[in-house]
Amino acid sequence: MNAPTHRLSTVLRNAANLLALGSVIGGLLGIIEGGFSAMITGERWQVVTVGGWGALCGMAALGLLATVGLVISSNDEE
Repeated sequence: MNAPTHRLSTVLRNAANLLALGSVIGGLLGIIEGGFSAMITGERWQVVTVGGWGALCGMAALGLLATVGLVISSNDEE
């Protein structure tokens, strides 16, 4: 592989890893928050919905971080 193709594959792999990590961490924190909310209000469905929203928000946050990292690292090469 030539250098730009290898660099692009590395960046895409790191971005995919960050998206997966953000989804897992956000989902776990959302499930914990939803569990506390469910204990307080007695509505058990909140565990799933808050966990799902946490996973989506975590994935979006680390996706944004991956994009910013891509822009910064591409400026370093020039």
